[in-house]
Amino acid sequence: MITYPMVKAIAVDYYGTLVDIGRPFDEIKRWFAEKHYEQIENTDSLYKSFIKEHARLQYGNKFLLGQDLLMTSYKKSCDKYNLTFFSEEFQELFIKLFTQPLAFLGAREAIEKWRKHYPVLLLTNADNKILYESIGMQGFEFDYILSSEDLQCTKPNAKCFQRACELLHTSTEHVLMIGDSLTEDVYGAISFGMQAIWINSKKTQEADSIPQLASVCELEPILLKNHS
Repeated sequence: MITYPMVKAIAVDYYGTLVDIGRPFDEIKRWFAEKHYEQIENTDSLYKSFIKEHARLQYGNKFLLGQDLLMTSYKKSCDKYNLTFFSEEFQELFIKLFTQPLAFLGAREAIEKWRKHYPVLLLTNADNKILYESIGMQGFEFDYILSSEDLQCTKPNAKCFQRACELLHTSTEHVLMIGDSLTEDVYGAISFGMQAIWINSKKTQEADSIPQLASVCELEPILLKNHS
C-alpha cells in the first residue's frame, strides 16, 4: 500500500498527467512531411534539425516561451535547407496540439475531491495563453496556478518547487508533487525535499523504486485514507 505521510498540500503537473497530450512532436513530424514534401527530398532531415535546435534552445542559458522555442527552431531549420517558413500555419498547429487535448477520464473530478481536503497547485511547463485556454476548455479549477512563463524557468529547476511551496504556504516535506515526467516532476521534486508520485499511464517498467500509479484517479482514496 502506497502511503503519503503528513501530506498537507498538493502540486500537480498538467500535460500528460491531467490531460492526454499524446505525442505532439510526432504530429509536428507528420506536418513537416505534408507541408514540405515538394521542397525537400527527405523531410526527416528537416525534423531532425528541428529537434536538435529545439533541444539546444531549451537547455540554453536564456529562458524562452514554449511557442518561441517551437517557432525559432522551425525557422532556423527552414533557413538551413532554404525552405518556405509557414509561420502562421505552424503556429495554428502547435496551438491546436496544446489547447485541444482532452482531460483524462475522471481527472477533473479527482482534482475536485482533492481540493476538499488539500490546497492544490498546478505546476506546469507551459505558456500562459495556451495553458489557460486549455484549462478553461476542460473545466479544471485549482487553488493556485504556476507556469514556466510565470517563473521564467522550467521544471526541474528548484525555483519551480520552491515557489510552489511558498504559494501553498506549506513546508517542503509536506507537499506532494504528482506528475508523469520522472525527470521534471518526480526527481525534481524529490531533489528539493518534497514527496512525489509518478503517474505512469503508459505502464513502463522504469524506476521501480518510485511510487507510481496509472492515473490520478487512483490517488484519491489513498489521500483520503491518509487524511482520515
